[in-house]
Amino acid sequence: MTYDEFRTQLKKKELATLYYFTGKEDFLQVFSLTDSKKILIDSTFEDFNYKAYVDQPTFEEVDTFINSPPLMSEKKLLVFNNCKIFHTSLADKSKWEEMFTRLPGYIVVLIRESVSEKGKKGTVVEQIVKKTGIEVICDNLPEARLRPWLIKAAASMGKSLNDREATYIIKNLGQSMTLLKSETEKICAHAENFEITRADIDAVIRNVIVENVFTLIDSVIYKRRDIAFDTLANMESTKVEPISVIPVFADQVLGIYKAKLLMTKKLSLPEIKKAISYNPYVADKMVQKASKITIPKVETLIRLLTEAEYKAKNGIADAWTELYMIVAN
Repeated sequence: MTYDEFRTQLKKKELATLYYFTGKEDFLQVFSLTDSKKILIDSTFEDFNYKAYVDQPTFEEVDTFINSPPLMSEKKLLVFNNCKIFHTSLADKSKWEEMFTRLPGYIVVLIRESVSEKGKKGTVVEQIVKKTGIEVICDNLPEARLRPWLIKAAASMGKSLNDREATYIIKNLGQSMTLLKSETEKICAHAENFEITRADIDAVIRNVIVENVFTLIDSVIYKRRDIAFDTLANMESTKVEPISVIPVFADQVLGIYKAKLLMTKKLSLPEIKKAISYNPYVADKMVQKASKITIPKVETLIRLLTEAEYKAKNGIADAWTELYMIVAN
Protein backbone atom coordinates (compact mmCIF):
# COMPACT_ATOMS: atom_id res chain seq x y z
CA MET A 1 0.00 0.00 0.00
CA THR A 2 1.24 3.47 -0.83
CA TYR A 3 1.20 6.41 1.57
CA ASP A 4 -1.59 8.02 -0.50
CA GLU A 5 -3.72 4.87 -0.27
CA PHE A 6 -3.29 4.83 3.50
CA ARG A 7 -4.28 8.51 3.67
CA THR A 8 -7.45 7.76 1.72
CA GLN A 9 -8.42 4.99 4.13
CA LEU A 10 -7.58 7.19 7.12
CA LYS A 11 -9.73 10.10 5.91
CA LYS A 12 -12.64 7.73 5.37
CA LYS A 13 -11.95 6.13 8.79
CA GLU A 14 -12.00 2.76 7.06
CA LEU A 15 -8.85 1.25 8.50
CA ALA A 16 -7.81 -2.36 9.04
CA THR A 17 -6.41 -3.46 12.41
CA LEU A 18 -2.67 -3.55 11.70
CA TYR A 19 -0.27 -1.47 9.59
CA TYR A 20 3.51 -1.25 9.53
CA PHE A 21 5.42 1.59 7.87
CA THR A 22 8.48 1.32 5.63
CA GLY A 23 10.21 3.51 3.04
CA LYS A 24 12.78 6.29 2.89
CA GLU A 25 10.56 9.21 3.90
CA ASP A 26 10.53 9.27 7.70
CA PHE A 27 8.57 12.53 7.71
CA LEU A 28 5.55 10.86 6.11
CA GLN A 29 5.77 7.95 8.54
CA VAL A 30 5.77 10.22 11.59
CA PHE A 31 3.05 12.41 10.09
CA SER A 32 0.89 9.32 9.54
CA LEU A 33 1.19 8.37 13.20
CA THR A 34 0.37 11.84 14.54
CA ASP A 35 -2.40 12.62 12.04
CA SER A 36 -4.10 9.28 12.70
CA LYS A 37 -4.59 10.38 16.29
CA LYS A 38 -6.17 13.69 15.20
CA ILE A 39 -8.59 11.94 12.84
CA LEU A 40 -9.52 8.84 14.83
CA ILE A 41 -9.42 9.92 18.48
CA ASP A 42 -11.72 12.34 20.30
CA SER A 43 -9.47 14.29 22.67
CA THR A 44 -12.11 14.04 25.42
CA PHE A 45 -11.59 10.28 25.62
CA GLU A 46 -7.94 10.18 24.58
CA ASP A 47 -6.77 8.60 27.85
CA PHE A 48 -9.03 5.62 27.23
CA ASN A 49 -8.73 5.19 23.48
CA TYR A 50 -5.16 6.13 22.59
CA LYS A 51 -1.74 4.82 23.53
CA ALA A 52 1.64 5.58 21.93
CA TYR A 53 5.01 4.05 22.80
CA VAL A 54 8.49 5.36 22.03
CA ASP A 55 10.19 2.99 24.48
CA GLN A 56 9.85 -0.77 24.56
CA PRO A 57 6.65 -1.54 26.53
CA THR A 58 5.77 -4.61 28.57
CA PHE A 59 3.39 -7.13 27.10
CA GLU A 60 1.00 -6.78 30.05
CA GLU A 61 0.33 -3.05 29.61
CA VAL A 62 -0.19 -3.41 25.85
CA ASP A 63 -2.42 -6.44 26.25
CA THR A 64 -4.54 -4.63 28.86
CA PHE A 65 -5.02 -1.66 26.54
CA ILE A 66 -5.90 -3.79 23.52
CA ASN A 67 -8.43 -5.91 25.35
CA SER A 68 -10.37 -3.02 26.92
CA PRO A 69 -13.15 -1.91 24.54
CA PRO A 70 -13.16 1.75 23.39
CA LEU A 71 -15.05 4.38 25.36
CA MET A 72 -17.56 6.50 23.41
CA SER A 73 -15.79 5.61 20.17
CA GLU A 74 -15.76 2.91 17.52
CA LYS A 75 -11.95 2.71 17.48
CA LYS A 76 -8.91 2.63 19.72
CA LEU A 77 -5.47 3.59 18.40
CA LEU A 78 -2.21 1.95 19.44
CA VAL A 79 1.09 3.34 18.09
CA PHE A 80 4.57 1.83 18.29
CA ASN A 81 7.16 4.38 17.21
CA ASN A 82 10.65 2.86 17.08
CA CYS A 83 10.33 1.11 20.43
CA LYS A 84 12.07 -2.16 19.51
CA ILE A 85 9.12 -4.54 19.38
CA PHE A 86 10.90 -6.27 16.46
CA HIS A 87 14.11 -6.49 18.49
CA THR A 88 15.57 -9.68 19.93
CA SER A 89 15.48 -8.03 23.39
CA LEU A 90 11.65 -8.11 23.45
CA ALA A 91 10.42 -10.12 26.44
CA ASP A 92 7.45 -12.55 26.31
CA LYS A 93 7.85 -13.04 22.56
CA SER A 94 5.36 -15.91 22.36
CA LYS A 95 2.67 -13.75 23.97
CA TRP A 96 3.33 -10.91 21.50
CA GLU A 97 3.19 -13.38 18.62
CA GLU A 98 -0.21 -14.62 19.75
CA MET A 99 -1.51 -11.09 20.40
CA PHE A 100 -0.76 -9.91 16.86
CA THR A 101 -2.75 -12.82 15.44
CA ARG A 102 -5.91 -12.06 17.44
CA LEU A 103 -6.34 -8.28 17.41
CA PRO A 104 -9.96 -7.20 18.10
CA GLY A 105 -11.83 -5.36 15.34
CA TYR A 106 -12.03 -2.07 17.26
CA ILE A 107 -8.25 -1.61 17.49
CA VAL A 108 -6.00 0.13 14.94
CA VAL A 109 -2.30 -0.65 15.45
CA LEU A 110 0.35 1.43 13.66
CA ILE A 111 3.97 0.26 13.78
CA ARG A 112 7.02 2.25 12.78
CA GLU A 113 10.07 0.07 13.40
CA SER A 114 13.32 -0.80 11.69
CA VAL A 115 12.59 -3.94 9.69
CA SER A 116 15.15 -6.59 8.81
CA GLU A 117 17.13 -6.25 5.61
CA LYS A 118 15.81 -7.85 2.46
CA GLY A 119 16.49 -11.58 2.46
CA LYS A 120 16.62 -11.81 6.27
CA LYS A 121 13.68 -13.17 8.24
CA GLY A 122 13.80 -11.00 11.34
CA THR A 123 12.22 -12.05 14.63
CA VAL A 124 9.03 -14.13 14.69
CA VAL A 125 7.11 -11.08 15.95
CA GLU A 126 8.25 -9.12 12.90
CA GLN A 127 7.38 -12.01 10.59
CA ILE A 128 3.85 -12.24 12.03
CA VAL A 129 3.31 -8.48 11.69
CA LYS A 130 4.46 -8.63 8.07
CA LYS A 131 2.18 -11.58 7.40
CA THR A 132 -0.98 -10.28 9.09
CA GLY A 133 -0.47 -6.50 8.74
CA ILE A 134 -0.52 -4.13 5.79
CA GLU A 135 2.72 -2.50 4.68
CA VAL A 136 2.52 1.26 4.08
CA ILE A 137 5.42 2.34 1.85
CA CYS A 138 6.37 5.97 2.43
CA ASP A 139 8.65 6.86 -0.46
CA ASN A 140 10.10 10.28 -1.29
CA LEU A 141 7.56 12.59 -2.89
CA PRO A 142 8.28 13.95 -6.38
CA GLU A 143 9.37 17.55 -6.81
CA ALA A 144 5.95 18.51 -8.21
CA ARG A 145 4.37 17.68 -4.82
CA LEU A 146 7.18 19.04 -2.68
CA ARG A 147 7.08 22.53 -4.21
CA PRO A 148 3.53 23.44 -3.09
CA TRP A 149 4.18 21.80 0.27
CA LEU A 150 7.25 24.01 0.81
CA ILE A 151 5.40 27.13 -0.34
CA LYS A 152 2.61 26.34 2.13
CA ALA A 153 5.14 25.72 4.91
CA ALA A 154 6.74 29.11 4.28
CA ALA A 155 3.32 30.79 4.25
CA SER A 156 2.51 29.28 7.65
CA MET A 157 5.61 31.10 8.94
CA GLY A 158 4.52 34.41 7.44
CA LYS A 159 6.79 34.35 4.40
CA SER A 160 6.27 34.21 0.65
CA LEU A 161 8.21 31.57 -1.29
CA ASN A 162 7.74 31.49 -5.05
CA ASP A 163 7.79 28.38 -7.22
CA ARG A 164 11.25 29.06 -8.67
CA GLU A 165 12.93 29.46 -5.28
CA ALA A 166 11.11 26.39 -3.92
CA THR A 167 12.56 24.42 -6.82
CA TYR A 168 16.02 25.83 -6.04
CA ILE A 169 15.75 24.67 -2.40
CA ILE A 170 14.73 21.16 -3.46
CA LYS A 171 17.50 20.94 -6.08
CA ASN A 172 20.07 21.84 -3.43
CA LEU A 173 18.73 19.80 -0.53
CA GLY A 174 17.10 16.79 -2.16
CA GLN A 175 13.73 15.21 -1.34
CA SER A 176 13.97 14.54 2.40
CA MET A 177 10.93 16.34 3.85
CA THR A 178 12.47 16.46 7.32
CA LEU A 179 15.53 18.30 5.99
CA LEU A 180 13.46 20.51 3.68
CA LYS A 181 11.14 21.58 6.51
CA SER A 182 14.00 22.22 8.92
CA GLU A 183 15.99 24.30 6.43
CA THR A 184 12.91 26.21 5.23
CA GLU A 185 12.18 27.18 8.83
CA LYS A 186 15.75 28.51 9.11
CA ILE A 187 15.40 30.37 5.80
CA CYS A 188 12.14 32.00 6.96
CA ALA A 189 13.73 33.03 10.24
CA HIS A 190 16.68 34.52 8.38
CA ALA A 191 14.66 36.43 5.77
CA GLU A 192 14.05 40.01 6.84
CA ASN A 193 11.47 40.78 4.16
CA PHE A 194 8.15 39.13 3.32
CA GLU A 195 9.45 37.56 0.11
CA ILE A 196 12.21 34.98 0.41
CA THR A 197 15.12 35.74 -1.93
CA ARG A 198 17.88 33.60 -3.40
CA ALA A 199 20.33 35.35 -1.08
CA ASP A 200 18.23 34.29 1.95
CA ILE A 201 18.33 30.68 0.76
CA ASP A 202 22.06 30.64 0.03
CA ALA A 203 22.83 32.17 3.44
CA VAL A 204 21.24 29.15 5.13
CA ILE A 205 21.81 26.08 2.97
CA ARG A 206 25.51 26.56 2.27
CA ASN A 207 26.22 24.43 5.36
CA VAL A 208 24.17 21.46 4.12
CA ILE A 209 27.27 19.51 3.07
CA VAL A 210 28.46 19.74 6.68
CA GLU A 211 25.15 18.33 7.94
CA ASN A 212 25.19 15.56 5.34
CA VAL A 213 28.71 14.58 6.34
CA PHE A 214 27.63 14.38 10.00
CA THR A 215 24.92 11.98 8.83
CA LEU A 216 27.55 9.90 7.01
CA ILE A 217 29.67 9.73 10.16
CA ASP A 218 26.63 8.63 12.19
CA SER A 219 25.91 5.91 9.64
CA VAL A 220 29.49 4.64 10.01
CA ILE A 221 29.28 4.68 13.81
CA TYR A 222 25.94 2.85 13.93
CA LYS A 223 26.70 0.62 10.91
CA ARG A 224 23.72 1.94 8.92
CA ARG A 225 24.98 1.40 5.40
CA ASP A 226 21.47 2.06 4.02
CA ILE A 227 21.40 5.59 5.46
CA ALA A 228 24.93 6.27 4.24
CA PHE A 229 24.12 5.16 0.70
CA ASP A 230 20.87 7.18 0.66
CA THR A 231 22.72 10.28 1.88
CA LEU A 232 25.42 9.96 -0.79
CA ALA A 233 22.83 9.25 -3.49
CA ASN A 234 20.92 12.37 -2.44
CA MET A 235 24.07 14.51 -2.57
CA GLU A 236 24.96 13.05 -5.96
CA SER A 237 21.48 13.73 -7.35
CA THR A 238 21.65 17.37 -6.24
CA LYS A 239 24.91 17.89 -8.15
CA VAL A 240 27.16 18.30 -5.12
CA GLU A 241 30.79 18.03 -6.25
CA PRO A 242 32.23 14.89 -4.62
CA ILE A 243 35.71 16.37 -4.52
CA SER A 244 34.29 19.04 -2.17
CA VAL A 245 32.70 16.42 0.10
CA ILE A 246 35.92 14.51 0.84
CA PRO A 247 37.79 17.41 2.55
CA VAL A 248 34.72 18.30 4.64
CA PHE A 249 34.41 14.63 5.62
CA ALA A 250 38.13 14.49 6.48
CA ASP A 251 37.97 17.75 8.47
CA GLN A 252 35.10 16.47 10.62
CA VAL A 253 36.76 13.11 11.21
CA LEU A 254 40.00 14.85 12.25
CA GLY A 255 38.01 17.00 14.69
CA ILE A 256 36.40 13.87 16.15
CA TYR A 257 39.83 12.22 16.37
CA LYS A 258 41.23 15.20 18.27
CA ALA A 259 38.24 15.17 20.64
CA LYS A 260 38.67 11.42 21.18
CA LEU A 261 42.35 11.83 22.08
CA LEU A 262 41.55 14.68 24.47
CA MET A 263 38.96 12.47 26.18
CA THR A 264 41.76 10.05 27.15
CA LYS A 265 43.42 12.93 29.02
CA LYS A 266 40.32 13.30 31.24
CA LEU A 267 39.59 16.87 30.14
CA SER A 268 36.14 18.30 30.83
CA LEU A 269 33.69 18.62 27.94
CA PRO A 270 33.94 22.45 27.84
CA GLU A 271 37.75 22.14 27.74
CA ILE A 272 37.60 19.61 24.89
CA LYS A 273 35.16 21.72 22.86
CA LYS A 274 37.37 24.77 23.26
CA ALA A 275 40.54 22.84 22.38
CA ILE A 276 39.27 21.41 19.09
CA SER A 277 38.69 24.97 17.82
CA TYR A 278 35.37 24.69 15.98
CA ASN A 279 32.21 26.75 16.39
CA PRO A 280 30.13 25.58 19.40
CA TYR A 281 27.51 23.75 17.31
CA VAL A 282 30.07 21.73 15.30
CA ALA A 283 32.28 21.15 18.36
CA ASP A 284 29.32 19.79 20.31
CA LYS A 285 28.50 17.34 17.51
CA MET A 286 32.11 16.23 17.24
CA VAL A 287 32.34 15.50 20.97
CA GLN A 288 29.07 13.53 20.84
CA LYS A 289 30.37 11.40 17.97
CA ALA A 290 33.79 10.97 19.58
CA SER A 291 32.11 9.30 22.56
CA LYS A 292 30.52 6.72 20.23
CA ILE A 293 33.48 5.69 18.06
CA THR A 294 36.75 3.89 18.74
CA ILE A 295 40.18 5.35 18.02
CA PRO A 296 41.07 2.54 15.54
CA LYS A 297 37.87 3.23 13.61
CA VAL A 298 38.64 6.96 13.39
CA GLU A 299 42.19 6.23 12.27
CA THR A 300 40.88 3.90 9.57
CA LEU A 301 38.53 6.64 8.32
CA ILE A 302 41.39 9.15 8.21
CA ARG A 303 43.51 6.75 6.17
CA LEU A 304 40.69 5.95 3.75
CA LEU A 305 39.80 9.62 3.26
CA THR A 306 43.45 10.59 2.67
CA GLU A 307 43.75 7.86 0.04
CA ALA A 308 40.41 8.83 -1.55
CA GLU A 309 41.40 12.49 -1.87
CA TYR A 310 44.72 11.55 -3.48
CA LYS A 311 43.07 9.15 -5.96
CA ALA A 312 40.28 11.60 -6.85
CA LYS A 313 42.59 14.58 -7.38
CA ASN A 314 44.98 12.54 -9.54
CA GLY A 315 42.27 10.91 -11.65
CA ILE A 316 43.08 7.42 -10.35
CA ALA A 317 39.54 6.74 -9.07
CA ASP A 318 36.03 8.21 -9.16
CA ALA A 319 35.36 10.38 -6.08
CA TRP A 320 31.79 9.14 -5.60
CA THR A 321 32.93 5.51 -5.79
CA GLU A 322 35.58 6.21 -3.17
CA LEU A 323 33.00 7.77 -0.84
CA TYR A 324 30.65 4.79 -1.21
CA MET A 325 33.56 2.44 -0.46
CA ILE A 326 34.50 4.39 2.67
CA VAL A 327 31.02 4.27 4.24
CA ALA A 328 30.65 0.60 3.28
CA ASN A 329 33.92 -0.30 5.00
